[in-house]
Amino acid sequence: MTRRSAHEPLAPQVARRIAAARTARRLSQEVLAERLGMATRNLQRIEGGSQNLTLGTIERIAAALATSPNSLLPAPSPGLVPTGPSGVPPHVVPVIALDAAAGLVRDARTVTVDNWWLLTDDTGPGTHFVAQVFGDSMEPLIPSGAYVLFRVSAGPTREGAVMLWQLREPSAPDDGGSFLVKRLAAHDERDDGTTWVTLASLNPTYPPETIVVDATDRLRAVARFVRVVG
Repeated sequence: MTRRSAHEPLAPQVARRIAAARTARRLSQEVLAERLGMATRNLQRIEGGSQNLTLGTIERIAAALATSPNSLLPAPSPGLVPTGPSGVPPHVVPVIALDAAAGLVRDARTVTVDNWWLLTDDTGPGTHFVAQVFGDSMEPLIPSGAYVLFRVSAGPTREGAVMLWQLREPSAPDDGGSFLVKRLAAHDERDDGTTWVTLASLNPTYPPETIVVDATDRLRAVARFVRVVG
């Protein structure tokens, strides 16, 4: 599975948008160059994608074309956003480590965000996050190293659901323990007050694991698997 393709450099993408906007307005390169106070050959270099542009130059060209600077910039591609945005715009969710997910559920302000992930739908921050999952136990659904979109768990977990689980031992700190992505295969409440939970892998080489839960916080469903995003 390809994690992400190489992105085309920004300059040729902007160049095509400038040329298309000029053509749509039936302006020659000479006329637009005159409006910009530059030589026609310099505008030709810009539209040819061979000249890097400053934001100031993009703003000047946008003004000369009576359009907005944003219209000359390509929409971001889905995937990692290199730097954290100022504020959190729609369609962007945090990328965190799996062991930070439990903290995200309790107090998102204390969780370190490693990066941001831009999605194509209306999923936004607050209830969703992306984490990288390693290991082949959930193949073919989740290839090792894949970036996975999760939704913070709310309400009871149904059998068959693929979840991110936190398994804590008595000596583990509040946010410690093991974090694993497994399918809930069975949930059996016994007369002695214990609950027997069977977690299964999708890779048949890994046998199911039954966990006896004798404390309410030993095994917790942290988040529900939504889909692989990269």
